[in-house]
Amino acid sequence: MSKTQTQIQNKKKSNVDREKSNAVLVHILGIFIGTISPLIFLKDKTSGFDYENARHVLNFKISMVIYWTFFWLLGLGIAVPLLYINPSFLILYGLLCLAIMMAIGIFELIVGIVGGVKASGGAVYKYPLEMSFKYRWNPFMLVPASFRKVKALLFPIKAGYWFKLGFVSLFSIYGYTSRGGNGNNIRIPSGGDSSGTSTNEVSKITGEAVSNLAGKGFIAGIVGFVVLLLALIALVFNYITSALTFVYVDALVNKGFKIKSSWKKNNYNAVSLFWFRIVVGLIHLCALVIIISLPILKILRTGGFETYFTDASFFPIFLDFLPYFVLLVIWGTIFTVFMTFAIDFSIIHTYKNSVGMSAAVKDMFRAVKNEKMQAYIYWYSKYLFSMVVGLIMAIASIVLILIPIIIYFILLFAILAAGGGALFTAYIIFGVLLLLFIIYIISVITLPVTTFLSYFSLLSYEKMFDTKLVNI
Repeated sequence: MSKTQTQIQNKKKSNVDREKSNAVLVHILGIFIGTISPLIFLKDKTSGFDYENARHVLNFKISMVIYWTFFWLLGLGIAVPLLYINPSFLILYGLLCLAIMMAIGIFELIVGIVGGVKASGGAVYKYPLEMSFKYRWNPFMLVPASFRKVKALLFPIKAGYWFKLGFVSLFSIYGYTSRGGNGNNIRIPSGGDSSGTSTNEVSKITGEAVSNLAGKGFIAGIVGFVVLLLALIALVFNYITSALTFVYVDALVNKGFKIKSSWKKNNYNAVSLFWFRIVVGLIHLCALVIIISLPILKILRTGGFETYFTDASFFPIFLDFLPYFVLLVIWGTIFTVFMTFAIDFSIIHTYKNSVGMSAAVKDMFRAVKNEKMQAYIYWYSKYLFSMVVGLIMAIASIVLILIPIIIYFILLFAILAAGGGALFTAYIIFGVLLLLFIIYIISVITLPVTTFLSYFSLLSYEKMFDTKLVNI
C-alpha cells in the first residue's frame, strides 16, 4: 500500500471517528440542553453519520416540546375546573402531575443515554415517540455566515462609518428591538382601583375635578395643547424610526450608504411601515383595553370596587381574575410571535420588493405556513440569541451608564448642598444630554452584536423566500 493510500485511509478513519464522537455528544448533550445540541451539530452539515443522529435528536426534542405543550394545556384545562369544584383536590392533582413530569424526565434521560450508546456502536438511533419532521434548511447553519457578514461590514474599523451606522441603528426598529425596545415587547397598562373608593365617591371626585378644570379654561387649554404636542411628537418619532429602519437595512445589504439618499429611496416603504405600526398598535391597545375592562365591568356590576373587595376573599377573587389573566397571556403570546416575524421578515420583504406592509405580511404568513419547521427553529434560535445579546447589552449598560450616573448624582447632591439654583437647572439639562450621549455610544460599541442579529434575520429571509438580497 502506497503512502498516499495510507494517508487517505487514515483521513477517512479520522472523519469516521470524529462523526462517531459528534453523534455520541449530540445524544448526551441533548439530555441537558435540548434542541440546542442537535442545532449546533447540524449548523454546517447536510449528510453524514453525525448528521443523521443529530436529525433524529432534533426531531425527538421538538416532539417532546409538542408533548410538553399538550401536557401543560391539558393540565391547566383540568386544574381550572378543579379550582371551582373542590380546591382540596389540587394537592393530589399537583402530586400526580409532578410524578408524571419526573417519569417523562427519566424517560428522556434513558433514551438519550441509549442513543449515545447506539451511536458509539455505529448505529443511527431513532427515538421512541419521535415525530418525523422535514426541513430543507436549518437557521443555525446561518450563524457562521452572519458572523462573516458582520466582519465584512464593520471591519477594519472606520470610526466615521461606525458612528453613522450606530446613529441609524439606534433609531431603527432592528436596533432598539435587539436592545429590548418596544418593537415586539408587550406593555400591559395598569388598571383597577386600589383606593377602595365606591363608584359614587369616584363619580363625585371626578365631577369636582371636571368642575374645577372647567373653571380654569386656560389650564385646560394648556393640558390639551401638551397632549396634542406629545401625540405629534410620537407620530414624528414613529415616522423617523420607520424611515431609519429601511436606511439601516439598506446599509446592511449594500454596506456603503448615505442617509439622505437612502431615506429618499425608501420613503414609500417608510410611510407603509408608519401606518402599519399605528394600525397594529391601535389593535393591540384595543385588545388590551377590552381584556382588562372585562373584569372591571364585572366588578362594577356586582356593586363597585368597595363592595366587591370587601365581601370577597382572596381565593374567589383569584378565580374571578384567572380566566382574564390566561386570556391576556394568550393574546400577548400571539401578538409577540406575530411582531417577531413582521419585524424580521415583512419589513425586509417590503424593502426588497417595494410592496406595502400589509402585502408583505400576507407573503410572510404564506412562507411561514410552507416552512413551519424552519420558522419554529428560527423563532427559537432568535429567542436564544436575543437573550445573549440582552445580557451583553445589560453588562455594557452597567459599565457605561451606572458609573457615570453615580458620579453625576454625587455632584448633583453637592450642588444642592451648596444651594445652586441656576447651576442646578443647567446641571439637570446636562445630565439628560449626557445620558443620551452614553446611550448613543453604547449603540456604537455594541454594533457587532446588533448587526449579527440583523444579518441572521436577513439571511433567514433569503432562505425562507429563496432569494438573494445581501450584497456583501
